[in-house]
Amino acid sequence: MNTFWSPAGSTGSISVTWGSSITVSAINIREVSGSAGRIGSWRIVNAGTGAVPASGSGAGVITFPAVSL
Repeated sequence: MNTFWSPAGSTGSISVTWGSSITVSAINIREVSGSAGRIGSWRIVNAGTGAVPASGSGAGVITFPAVSL
């Protein structure tokens, strides 16, 4: 797995890639200590298809229908 974080002021994006096919149905959005409540809105985008399996706000475990990547 490889990750890439690209902050841009108060916004940014994270890219996660795997070396082989994988099925994903949950992610865990975490905030660093002392930053509780700083994450606003977010969305998960499948870069291969453009589909958005989930969107919302705040941190925590996010579940969505399984997506093969």
